[in-house]
Amino acid sequence: MKTLQHRGFQLLVADTVADMDRESWREHASQGHPFKMPAYFRAVERGFAARRFAYVGVRSDSGRLVGQFILTLDSVDLVLMAHRWVKLAVRAIRKIATGFLRLRLVTVGTFESVGRHWWWHDDGLPAETFVALLGWTVGEIWPESELVVVRDLMRRDPQSSPLGHALRQGGYVRVANLPLAVVRPKGGGSDGHYRRLRRKARASIRKLEAVARSQGLRVAQAEHFRGIVDECYPLYVNVHRRARVFQREAIPVQMFRALAELPRTRVTTARWRDGKLVGFILTGMSSSVASPCLVGLDYDYVEAVRLYHQLLWAEITDCIDAGVAEIDLGITSYFVKQQFGAELEPMDMWCRCRWRFVGDLVGRLLPALLAPAQPRDRRAFRNAGAPWKGIDLG
Repeated sequence: MKTLQHRGFQLLVADTVADMDRESWREHASQGHPFKMPAYFRAVERGFAARRFAYVGVRSDSGRLVGQFILTLDSVDLVLMAHRWVKLAVRAIRKIATGFLRLRLVTVGTFESVGRHWWWHDDGLPAETFVALLGWTVGEIWPESELVVVRDLMRRDPQSSPLGHALRQGGYVRVANLPLAVVRPKGGGSDGHYRRLRRKARASIRKLEAVARSQGLRVAQAEHFRGIVDECYPLYVNVHRRARVFQREAIPVQMFRALAELPRTRVTTARWRDGKLVGFILTGMSSSVASPCLVGLDYDYVEAVRLYHQLLWAEITDCIDAGVAEIDLGITSYFVKQQFGAELEPMDMWCRCRWRFVGDLVGRLLPALLAPAQPRDRRAFRNAGAPWKGIDLG
């Protein structure tokens, strides 16, 4: 644990989640999300041993904890989510300068979790001061870092609006991230959810059930995920290799094993008629939030039975019947998720280059480099109104 002083505040910097104030994090930041709990970040640490982590607590001069944030330092390719023409141009430049736009990136949060990874008390710590402390801390602990990304500012989160304004004043550039696909059940269990879907979606679901029966596909919760990690992991790698919209480092099998130890992590499997595992979805659960976050597929079977659709619909209905208030379906594959009742919640990230002389130039380029193409917002339900616009984020 390292202790720093700045602007009259004490900053407690831990390099492992085991040393942070976990109760305050659960109360103020996790918001019931299973993959923002301290135990989940411990699993991320175990999976990415080479990555550097910092868990920062902010205390006032009276000793009161008034804020927290999580930082990670990693090398990243800035054009992973850029448009095709940007990637082509950068690829040509890298024939001469191989390290072009590959930077040491500090992220407020992790690539393996979604939503805000910070909180502060308004009465003890103004948003502008919080932003200043965050930037100063990055420079103190990781002076070699080149880019800072604060994510994810959510349109439904009341703290995101003042933070967005403070980040703009602090020289950060706003970049639209991919939106979050979320199902918020409206009562009546999975049957009620099914009845509210549009007619084409209901017809598609009935076809899923029919093809599963005809092909002998069995979709069910696995009793012991721990015992099938090695069976599941190659299927996850299949999906990761085919990712196009959002490309990131593959999650190591060590993290899968760590997730298997979490008390409410479960996996829904799809087995062919001969018993072969052909697909799975891994889901974290809490009393209020479910997060089906990792998918594995055998592509020899995907088209025959619409394998991803089978798994996703089974998991959505199971989670609804478990009584959760929210199902976080993550990013990408939006057409299928919206068909099954997900609504898209916009997310923003705010970026600042720490290069002294070219920061302004790179800052102007960041929206083009980092902002992915946004999906079409489709109506999930019958008689649905216009999409919810959310809070102004600056």
